[in-house]
Amino acid sequence: MASINTVLRAITTKGIAVTITCSGDDGSHILNIRSNSDTAFQWNYEYTQPSGDTYRYNTDDFLHNEDVHGAFDEDNIMHVSAMAMIVKEKGRHFPVQNAA
Repeated sequence: MASINTVLRAITTKGIAVTITCSGDDGSHILNIRSNSDTAFQWNYEYTQPSGDTYRYNTDDFLHNEDVHGAFDEDNIMHVSAMAMIVKEKGRHFPVQNAA
């Protein structure tokens, strides 16, 4: 059975860091979201697939479309997966490094 687990990693005067893990039959999909007013971009996203492939995307935009989906809900699989797919589509891909 699938599950979503959200962990608040940090809250500081400069930002917030959250990890959302979606676990299912094929493994865990992990979405890390960080805001930081001291970096070049306001938002840093990292999405890791069960295979270990990672995608990173930095932007000044929060990737949730509130006009379409309403307020962001980290326990809503549709909200989390839509955000992860934007990171995968627009982000830089870092394939898993297999041991030789």
